[in-house]
Formats: sequence, structure tokens, C-alpha cells
Amino acid sequence: MNLIARTILVILFCFSFSGFAEENLIRWHPVQNKLDAAISDLSVNEALSRLASATRWKIYVQPGLQKQVNVKFQGVSSGEGLRLLLGSLNYALLPGPNGTKKLFIFDRTADQATQFIKSTLEPSKARDWLKKEVIISLSPDSTLDPDKLAKELGGKVVGRADEMKSYRLQFESEEMAQNAREKFAEMEDVRTDHNFAVEQPIQRERTLNSQGLPQIQPSSSSGEGVRVAIIDTALQPLEGQAASFLGSVTHVAGQPGEFPAEPTHATSMFHTFLNTWASLSESGASPLVIDVIDVYGANVSSSTFEVAKGLQVAIKQGADIVNMSLGGDGQSLIVDELIALGTARGTMFLGAAGNAPTGQPTYPAANPLVLAVTTPASYANKADFVDLVGPARSMIEYGGQKWIISGTSPGTASMSALAAYYRSKGLSPTQVEGVLRQTHSYNAGVK
Repeated sequence: MNLIARTILVILFCFSFSGFAEENLIRWHPVQNKLDAAISDLSVNEALSRLASATRWKIYVQPGLQKQVNVKFQGVSSGEGLRLLLGSLNYALLPGPNGTKKLFIFDRTADQATQFIKSTLEPSKARDWLKKEVIISLSPDSTLDPDKLAKELGGKVVGRADEMKSYRLQFESEEMAQNAREKFAEMEDVRTDHNFAVEQPIQRERTLNSQGLPQIQPSSSSGEGVRVAIIDTALQPLEGQAASFLGSVTHVAGQPGEFPAEPTHATSMFHTFLNTWASLSESGASPLVIDVIDVYGANVSSSTFEVAKGLQVAIKQGADIVNMSLGGDGQSLIVDELIALGTARGTMFLGAAGNAPTGQPTYPAANPLVLAVTTPASYANKADFVDLVGPARSMIEYGGQKWIISGTSPGTASMSALAAYYRSKGLSPTQVEGVLRQTHSYNAGVK
């Protein structure tokens, strides 16, 4: 399978339904290229509307086609699934811009399929959904003006990722945002995505523990080193040998403002990563560069749009390991697309499973291309999407004080350091994942 096809299949997984007990649902498994359906006495157009919602394909049907759909199947190929849904009707499934596909349903020739089928566009059930916002991505050759598009529909562009031709639009009301989604769904070279809030996770406390920390040696600049990206909050100024490991700092959501007296989340993850690295490395001087990408700025929370911008920077800078000690309950197409692109280029992604024992997916950790990390702590999220178990706490030194950092965040940073260590030994991403699953598997650990 080529890179484009693989990316298309992977990024579409987020439109699958989580359950299959209800009637009149369609579920798409793009990685396996399979469909599930449970449709009872719906017209073909109603069934296709659900298919559009599951896949985000742009579907066109010949006007006036009459057919009732009654099917129930699971785990069949997309071709066989479409045949079961459509019966004797003909179809053509073609690639389209932005990784979407076009599906034409007709009696004799494809040019008869002129009626656009709107997806059900059901509102997201995610708690973190920003209901007044829409993310749009334009096709590479699009001449559309995002500012003009937003203004015409009563909104404004509040975030830009021009290199990706993706834009964060904000509207005055939920109704206006929903109307915009429906309008954009009909446009040939526009793809829509929801935006979700991403809160800052932090659990820290000062400690009088006199236990010593690993001795960090200066980073070696010689040889082919490992490049790590920490996507997080702003990083405070570093002191001592830790500063020698810092590559670049990028702010994708504006400048951070005044720093607090206690360590920020990014500072905590940077030191957690380095302490784990120092405890693993024989000399502590293996070539290592850590880039920090701030997706919060001076804001209390970020969003999946800013996380996507951070991922784009990490991939462009050539990150071997990307640490994402953050997340929420909203799954983002643009984030998944970038993770698929990075994975295809050899980047490994690790994400925190979350600090609430809901048993529900936390994203981006729940993306199947991300190694999701939990901890043995009672508050840590434990669910089927989890891959690894890391330590529940770390100790760092900042501002002349020692701090205990707890949560799935330091567990993820520790596992990222372990992944980086094995990459520095010449192991491939697949080999590193195999070692981590052997030594820190969730299945073999606490549940």
C-alpha cells in the first residue's frame, strides 16, 4: 500500500462508531478497509447520509432513485459492503482532494449522479467540543479565501496554519457554526473538522525528599543523534547541564507571558524525560536534542487545532519521538492526519491516557498509531486503547526545590525517554515498540 493510500485509510478511522448495538448505524474500519452496517428500512438516500457521516466521503446520487435498504453485516470489505448497501445500483468510488473520496451512485452512467447527499453531521458527543468553532482545510490548489468564507457565514478566522491550508473559524452561536459546517460539506475543495479544548494537566507538590537525582551529562553534538519533540506548555529557562539538550522552542499559540514560581507542565516533562534518559544512558552523553513546542501560550487551555500546528512543526523539524503528555475526549481529523504522516516518515508518538479513570478514550493517545501510556495509580485511565504502563510519579529539581510530579504525563515522558534511548541504540521504530511492549505492556501490567 502506498503512502497516500495508507494515510487516507488511517486518518478516516476517527469516523467509526464506538458501538454497534443500535439500528441504522454504519461503521467504517479504514485500516482494515472494512464496513459494518445495521440498517433497517431506510431509503437509499438516508442510508447514504449515514455512510457520509461515517466516512466523510462526498456522495452524489442520481436523483429519483428508489430503494429501501435493509442490511446487517459486519467486517466485510468496503467493496462488498457497498454492494450489500446498494444492491443492483451501480457506483464509482474515486479519490478526491484532502484525502476524501467521492462516491457516485447511479443507474447507468456516473454523470447521472448529480444530487449531493448531506451527511447526518451529528453533533460531537465529546465533552471538550468547541461548539462555536469549525476547522476547515482547503485542497492544495484551492483559491478560496478562508477569511472571506468565514465572513460570508458570520464568522471569523481565529487561527491559521497556512502551510497546511487549515484554519480555525469561530462563530457567534452554535447555530451559525452548524450552518457553516453544512455549507462547507457541499464545497468541493473544503474539508471540515471539529475543534476540541485541550486542558493543561498538572499534578505537582514540593517535597523535602533528599533522594539524589540522576547526574545529567552535557549533550553530545557528534554523531547521528535522536531528536525529541515535547508538545506541551511553555518551557521555563533551563539551568545547568539540562540547557545543553535544548534544541528549539516554538510558540504556536502566542507568547506565554509571565512564568509561575512552580515548574510549568513542559518544564516538568523536560526534566522528567532527562532524568529518565540519564538513568538509562551509560555515559549520559549520547547525542540528544529536545525541541519544545508550546501549544498553550498564555492561555489556560489549548485546542486540537494548536496541537495539530505543533505536530506539523515537530514533523518538519525531523522528530524521532514526539511526547504528548496532554489530551482530551475529542478526536481530531487534522491531528490524526499529521500523526499518520509522521508515522509514515518514521516518527514515534507517545500520549498520556489521562488522569480520570473513565475507561473512555483520551485523544490523541487513543489514536492507534500512538503508544498510549497509563500508570498503576488508581486515578489513571485504564482502557482497551492503552498500550504501556509507565511510572506514576517523577522527581525533578526546579528553582532550588525538589518537586514530585504525578499523573500519566510523567509516565508518558518516561516512556518517551525509554523509546529515545532505544532509538539511539539503532533500533527501528517497530523494534522499539516491540521492546516497550515486552517490558512495559499494559496487558501484562496493572488494570
